[in-house]
Amino acid sequence: MGKVDFDPRRIRLPHAAIIGFAIGILFHACVIFAVLDDGSSAGTSTAGTGGEPNLPREEVTLPTATPTQDPTADRTDCNAIRATGDYRSDAERAWFLANCTGQQQAAPTQAPTQAPAATPTRAP
Repeated sequence: MGKVDFDPRRIRLPHAAIIGFAIGILFHACVIFAVLDDGSSAGTSTAGTGGEPNLPREEVTLPTATPTQDPTADRTDCNAIRATGDYRSDAERAWFLANCTGQQQAAPTQAPTQAPAATPTRAP
């Protein structure tokens, strides 16, 4: 093998600038391609995926949460009713007044049922 002589004085500045500019353009083109590539090509490339094929992406639909209780149902927890400060219904208010405050409801929401009529008894 022959000896390679490299003399930096023999390289002209305009030639070095053109070569550096071309390398910079090539580098920027690769970066732009890598950033803008969304992986939607139909090929089976394994580049950058650890050996896994580049398959089309699938839409993922997450299940929605379903409430376990009816949100309009009357509550039977004194602290839950106190936390909101309002009642969902007249029946819930009546329950709260009867069970959580020690007071009886002043005006019942439903008419009281009549007791069966008592049969008169004779005194001896």
